[in-house]
Amino acid sequence: MNWNGPFEYAGLGKCESHCYLEIIENQSFNGGFEHIVVATESPDNKGTSITNAITTLINGACVKFGLEPSRIVWVEKYHSGSLINETLSMASFACEPVTRGGRFIEWHIHGIRWHHLTRVMFDKLIEDTKVF
Repeated sequence: MNWNGPFEYAGLGKCESHCYLEIIENQSFNGGFEHIVVATESPDNKGTSITNAITTLINGACVKFGLEPSRIVWVEKYHSGSLINETLSMASFACEPVTRGGRFIEWHIHGIRWHHLTRVMFDKLIEDTKVF
């Protein structure tokens, strides 16, 4: 499954927030993950940033699109109009399903660690998902 478009989420204090999500299927199955999810901060987002709402975003995207957080690579992208000013970071994290009465409710995302990515590293990550 691939998807690309705007994504709304409840930020801190339940404020309306939005970003752009791109979900890229790992067709080569290299790396042990199924999808790369790229969250790009929207320049007109008046709510909580993608970084400050990361647990809400990961949970929301995984629930909405049927993804398992332990099988994705999460990347955040900020840019100010050009690739020269672009910032890319990959997040690693732990996750467990939250259940109530034996029924899945949401994912508990915790232990987030950030890893800076260069544009070359990001392009290689995307390129490695393709089958030729």
